[in-house]
Amino acid sequence: MRVRAWSGELSGRGACRHPDGAANLVRSALHVFGEEFTLHAHAGRCSVLATLQRVA
Repeated sequence: MRVRAWSGELSGRGACRHPDGAANLVRSALHVFGEEFTLHAHAGRCSVLATLQRVA
């Protein structure tokens, strides 16, 4: 995933720690919600939609 690679390249490049914090937030979100991001990228939807459709 390009975002993961980009966030790794960003660390330590800013004059302050703000870019590092933003990159860490992105990496954390990808770690926790990686499957959801992949589903959105490839299927254009999230897992909640599939769950709601099964219940209805």
